Amino acid sequence: MNIKHASFSLVLVALTAFSSPAALLAQEQSGGDTGQGGYVVKEGDTLWDISGSHLNDPRLWPDVWKANPEIKDPDLIYPGEKILLPSGTAAGKGGVTQPGQAGQAAASGDEPFVEMGKTVLIKPTTNESKIISLDQAPPRVPVAPEPSVIAAGFIMPDNSATYAIVGSPVNEKQVFSAGDQVYIEPASNLREGDRLISYREIEGIGNLGTLIQVTGVLIVGQWKGEVISATIDKSFMDINREDSLTNYRTPELVYEPVPANPALKGQWGYVAAATDNKLLSSLEGIIYIDMGSDKGVRPGDRFTVRRSGGDGGFLAEYTFPDIEVGEAQVISVEAGSATARVASFKEAILPGYRVYYKD
Repeated sequence: MNIKHASFSLVLVALTAFSSPAALLAQEQSGGDTGQGGYVVKEGDTLWDISGSHLNDPRLWPDVWKANPEIKDPDLIYPGEKILLPSGTAAGKGGVTQPGQAGQAAASGDEPFVEMGKTVLIKPTTNESKIISLDQAPPRVPVAPEPSVIAAGFIMPDNSATYAIVGSPVNEKQVFSAGDQVYIEPASNLREGDRLISYREIEGIGNLGTLIQVTGVLIVGQWKGEVISATIDKSFMDINREDSLTNYRTPELVYEPVPANPALKGQWGYVAAATDNKLLSSLEGIIYIDMGSDKGVRPGDRFTVRRSGGDGGFLAEYTFPDIEVGEAQVISVEAGSATARVASFKEAILPGYRVYYKD
């Protein structure tokens, strides 16, 4: 006699058939299947096995037990017994019954069960995979893309190397755009493939340097006699022949989340210049602050912008607290200054307002 036991609390019940000489004889005569949804138990059978082989899902054994009320204990079934298979299931008609369709007693797809002394967790199946492979992962998006960072301009130190446009293959052409070719004055330090930015000066910012407006990006070509050729790769606006050139520096792009910068804790500075960047719809405005890499500023650092609350006007009796007017995030850094995009604002941000590192 072979009896298998299992735990009802863990869903699977090992329902093993007892054997006896008379029952074995009945089994040999019946041969197992009886047709018309019935089955004759063989030695070693369990309701779990019968449900798996005839209903295509072993977890439907409670439905088989329910359809055979003469079975008092599902642990005890005997060879030779005729078991009716649930006729209401698709499996009884040759189909496949999904878990839970034939009765509430069917085990849920995410409950553990014990099988032959091992605990197994059945994972629920879905029609589509939730796993995203690395090559399908969405690309990281910077706070500001490279062209936007370059076009935002910066305060250029007065000792920066500069070059000049001296002409173009098209005589008398004074205004250029992307795809046009120009000639640059001789410069021994330029090599084919180097990149330059074209710019025009906006204003001097004290000892910090000169605020510039970047008009485009050029790629250096070959020597053409006594001059160097260059092709305009990008133009943020019309590039004039009078625009100056300087070396291009690949910006360090900013991705969220940005780590804290302990070097700036408690530090503050001033808005050295401010401008509305009408060319870049992705940026609401640009400010330039008088803190740079010399103070430990890095791309991605955030600053709150405040203005004075005043002193009460003609009363002049009280000093009012500062008013926070906005927040800005650094997108590029020079030695003594930084360029920041305005992330939020409550009113216009003007030169002279103070900036405080936001940790």
